Amino acid sequence: MKCKGNGRISESLLRGAAVSATAFAALTGALGATSSAFAQDSAQEGAQGVEDIVVTAQRRESQLQETPSAVSAFTAETLEAMPVSNVGDVVEFVPNVTRTSGPSGGNDGFFFVRGIGQVDSNPAGDPGVGMYIDDVYMGRVQGASFDALDIERVEVLRGPQGTLFGRNTIGGAINVITADPGDELGGRIRVGLGERERREVFFTGNVPVSENAGFSVSAFTRQQDGFSTNVYSGDTFGDVDTWGARIVGRFDINPNWDIRITADTTQGDGAPPPTVMRNFFPFGGGGASPLQVNFIPAMGGFVSDSQSENFVSIEPVSELDASGASLTSTWRGDWATLRSITAWREVSQYITNDFDGGPYSFYDGFFDTDQHQFSQEFQLSGSSFSDRLDWLFGLYYFDETSDHTNGICMGTNTGVQGVAVQLDGRCIENNQRFSLDVTSWAAFTNLTYALTDRLSINFGGRFSQEEKNQDYDFFIDNTDGVANGFFIPAMIVPTIVASVDDSWSSFTPRVGLNFQANEDLLLYASYAQGFKSGGFDGRPTPGFPINSYDPETIDTYELGLKSDWFDNRLRLNVAAFFSQYDDIQLLVNGGGFFTLLNAGDAEIRGAEFELAWVPTEQLRIDASLGYVDHEYVRLAPGAAPAGIDLNDKLPLTPEWTGSLSVSYEIPLGNLGDLTLRGDYSYQSEISYGAPNGAFELEDGYGLLGVRATLATPGERVQLSVFGRNVTDEFYYSNSQDVSGALGVAFSQVGAPAEWGAELSLRF
Repeated sequence: MKCKGNGRISESLLRGAAVSATAFAALTGALGATSSAFAQDSAQEGAQGVEDIVVTAQRRESQLQETPSAVSAFTAETLEAMPVSNVGDVVEFVPNVTRTSGPSGGNDGFFFVRGIGQVDSNPAGDPGVGMYIDDVYMGRVQGASFDALDIERVEVLRGPQGTLFGRNTIGGAINVITADPGDELGGRIRVGLGERERREVFFTGNVPVSENAGFSVSAFTRQQDGFSTNVYSGDTFGDVDTWGARIVGRFDINPNWDIRITADTTQGDGAPPPTVMRNFFPFGGGGASPLQVNFIPAMGGFVSDSQSENFVSIEPVSELDASGASLTSTWRGDWATLRSITAWREVSQYITNDFDGGPYSFYDGFFDTDQHQFSQEFQLSGSSFSDRLDWLFGLYYFDETSDHTNGICMGTNTGVQGVAVQLDGRCIENNQRFSLDVTSWAAFTNLTYALTDRLSINFGGRFSQEEKNQDYDFFIDNTDGVANGFFIPAMIVPTIVASVDDSWSSFTPRVGLNFQANEDLLLYASYAQGFKSGGFDGRPTPGFPINSYDPETIDTYELGLKSDWFDNRLRLNVAAFFSQYDDIQLLVNGGGFFTLLNAGDAEIRGAEFELAWVPTEQLRIDASLGYVDHEYVRLAPGAAPAGIDLNDKLPLTPEWTGSLSVSYEIPLGNLGDLTLRGDYSYQSEISYGAPNGAFELEDGYGLLGVRATLATPGERVQLSVFGRNVTDEFYYSNSQDVSGALGVAFSQVGAPAEWGAELSLRF
């Protein structure tokens, strides 16, 4: 157990605890003064309370309010009503959780929880937040923010989760649970239309085979034109053209044994979001690209912040093929439950992007990734000592192979008399190709013992072992004959052919104390460590040793309460935390090439508030508020040359996050019910990059979605009208400022306002 900065840890933890305790005391006092009258009004109105949500955050079913950790859960009904299309949209309503889809857009998912995450799409770096579908870990960010297809529940767990979940869940876990087959023959179809030729069809159907077996089949297709047009070619950026399907089969072999089989696929053929050049610095990198091709002065004429038009020199391509299958077998005995999760997944993605945002062949990017993974997990769980001890033991194995090619145009000057020509298409291309093999296994346990009927203690631990092997085959393609300062001839020139491997291991413990003060109030305190393995640079510089980076670790202390008030009409959950985050893996640019390095250590402290209030039978209000304060306490030797200083902030870590959702139901008699809903999410200023470059900073912004739904009795027919980003907020969804090293700063533009309608039929 690390004990760096014990004085700071104690001071910060006590300060956070004091703030939470003071706020809680004030709230309970205020609420207590009015509880009798409020409860009486509730009884008179006959309003329903906040529903109980069953979650599996502890790898067993439990009520959300009885789970002693910071968890946010969204049911299928809530997800349908919210302005979300994929899992990434959901986390915008969770305190201290942010995301970006990166330069590729679409279904890529770069998630950050309490300051921990990763902005690098290169497979050489691992995500900092574990993404799971039906308890199966997804190893890459490509396709991780998949479409919300027939989802039963989304759980977002904040803080290290290593004693219960798979590899590298150092920041938290996002667990998506798909729906089981229903007991009756039937289904649902939903059709949607909207702006920019939005066309969407969703279908799900249940087919019971017998009393002990059944299937469900789901499928969707979604098309929408982009919102930015290339002024030269007419190509649009931000296009959506995706379809997917999932089949789930459940078989009850006997009363003690059941099997669940799933298979899914998602196919995408759209276009990345529009890229604009925010700044051109002709003296960056010495006035030339990393392969010493001189910048073109006219590049500066294409600096833009336009949302509707762009000037890029390449065809927009965003192709995704993601598939997977899993077999979950559960055997329940008299004294224990044995669960086996066997899964295979693969993802292929091809992306183009123009990182100078102009018509010259500078920094045109081509990214090709193929990843395959296999995982096997065993869980043995049960209760002992008259049910006073809940225990779980597990084994986890993960094997992954990734092939990745990153091709970047490093300049052009092959036109008439060596002068660069717009849209010429010829360039000198730097190709970075590697294959990565990962083998990981772990043993973990989680024990909870009830000291009394109200007080319990939790112990857990995880031993992780990880091995990586990486083979490089880098080359420069100058068959177009671009003149350059390195005198690279008009041919293909190998630059790096090498192989490296290493392994890492770690033991990460967890301990917690839980006090169930009464049936409506849970208090808890916990300490947990997290671990994310090391690796090797995915973009090493020719002529230099291949850089490796060490694992990163975190020690997190958390205090929390979960409470229900006034016959479950009001729910308030609060958490305060302090984290010591060491050997942070950050993406930086050094000497013209991007690299991952251990930048240093940071302290992160904050608090989270989540509220659900049902004041009347028709009205519901949900709100969240997150606060994070963090600072570097040590910088590694390589951090300063990469532009990081002690005053910088961690990427995608706003000081404040918040959300507000309001839903009001109007009874219309025999016509059914009309529900009006608004959802607002907000985040304060962030930096998309570690060095906090001027053009990587994004001002705070909020997004508002609205929906009106008319549902017939029994909800067999629903008609909805909706709007997303209805205030037409302008924002950048991703940014990189490499003006000093590469001469440019660029950003991807967020989508504008849109309106649409949906018709849903149940049968």
